[in-house]
Amino acid sequence: MGETRCRGIRRGRVGAGGAGAGRLVRWLVPLLLPIACAAPPAPSIAARLAAVPPPSRADPAVLLWDGWHPLAAEGDLRAPLVVAHDLAAEGEVEAALDYLEALGAAHPGESALLEARAVLEARLGYPRTAERHFAEALSAAPERPELWYALGRVRLALDLFAAAREALRRAVELGATGSLVPRDLARAERALGRPAAAATAYDAALARAGDSRIELLVEAATLALVDPALEEAARAHLDEAAALDPRAAPPWHVRGLLAEARGDLPAAVFAYEAALARDPRHLGALTSLAFLAQRCGDRDRAVLAARRALELEMDPARRARLAGLLDAPPGAAAGPE
Repeated sequence: MGETRCRGIRRGRVGAGGAGAGRLVRWLVPLLLPIACAAPPAPSIAARLAAVPPPSRADPAVLLWDGWHPLAAEGDLRAPLVVAHDLAAEGEVEAALDYLEALGAAHPGESALLEARAVLEARLGYPRTAERHFAEALSAAPERPELWYALGRVRLALDLFAAAREALRRAVELGATGSLVPRDLARAERALGRPAAAATAYDAALARAGDSRIELLVEAATLALVDPALEEAARAHLDEAAALDPRAAPPWHVRGLLAEARGDLPAAVFAYEAALARDPRHLGALTSLAFLAQRCGDRDRAVLAARRALELEMDPARRARLAGLLDAPPGAAAGPE
């Protein structure tokens, strides 16, 4: 096994402190060595670039940025994009973005660099800047469905629902694959008050869903909370979700919400308790049960659920409502809205 050179500790005379100082140094050296011998610094950008193999016809280097945006790294930009992608994947997102900005100054208007920058800007919480860069990249590649999806995704994050729907529909028209596009289209339709259109988009997402199927089924089922005409479909979604994972709490929580919405309070209490039997720390079920028990005059159950919810809830407004429930008289009107 090779040795790591330890820099910063030099041999020499102890100095004027004499033997006492020598003993002190001998005591300190074992403590200081782990600091002095820390792991060598990360490779420089130049070293990373040199380590990227040259492109070949068999290796187009399609990189998946932030787990959702595919981008081909080709030509002269292949090595820099691989380096920036790997930096971001290692958690060095700010460094990756700084590097891409420097590259962009040398290659103004380069679509691939604009795309990569926009993904990282969205990740760091700059959706407006990301939207602008995705739109600029689209001017160079207007037929790329992945770019239309990315633009719709950041517009959705900005609550620009009509503009998001337009971009997401365009992505679908251009043949975008996967379940994310119809899922986000469903969310845009829902936000625009179009539950039937949202249900259609959720069905398209479910037809393509893989590991995220249970989450999609539960999310689609909640449409019945805004459109009772969709309750039959919602029940089918929840039945499937529960069958796929009998231990999952969310399907039971949504069952309770639907039962409460139609006025079947005993069924709602049963469903919330079933969710908590599967996950005692399910915050939604605890909160829903606390307020429903309060409405029903079941003070002990309401207080117990509210106290457990307060242990988990971080949002100040929701914490205040839960705390207020503890002081409310039994049967007093209360709700999590």
